[in-house]
Amino acid sequence: MRLKTSMRWALVVLVPLMLIFELGCGKADLQKTLRSSGLQAPEGGPVVLAAYQPWFGRSGHIDVGYSSQDRTVLQRQIEEAKGLGITAFVVNWYGARHHFEDQSYALMQQLSAQLDFKVALMYDEDESNPEDSTGTVINDLQYAYGRYLAASSEISSQPYLRYQGRPVIFIFPK
Repeated sequence: MRLKTSMRWALVVLVPLMLIFELGCGKADLQKTLRSSGLQAPEGGPVVLAAYQPWFGRSGHIDVGYSSQDRTVLQRQIEEAKGLGITAFVVNWYGARHHFEDQSYALMQQLSAQLDFKVALMYDEDESNPEDSTGTVINDLQYAYGRYLAASSEISSQPYLRYQGRPVIFIFPK
């Protein structure tokens, strides 16, 4: 009797779980589902942002099979993001002190201008020297303004994400 009850309970629980897995998870194509759902933000409504890590391909970093400085890879990532309804990448950025990531960001902003996509900085504060943190932040943000945000910047500021006409900068880890 006890065995039959345990088997019956297992069938009641396991069979529906197996069906859910087979029908829902096993054949789901998340990108196709998102594209076909029509889940686009209304004009002037909320936007979908995605965090982007620019350090792949840097010497000494984990090898994921591509470089964040490969134009073809970045173009494909932007196009895929747009297909998923993502409006902008928020890119980790450490100022000019991290040359590889700064160059990756510059390329991302250039491609975003060509592909009608938005991009924004997520400034990672340098917490290694608290005594000079204010000076470091000021220098980094002046550099970002001159290179990426100003109308006269070295790289087109057109794709930079703005809110009410003002550039949006995310601060990490605050």
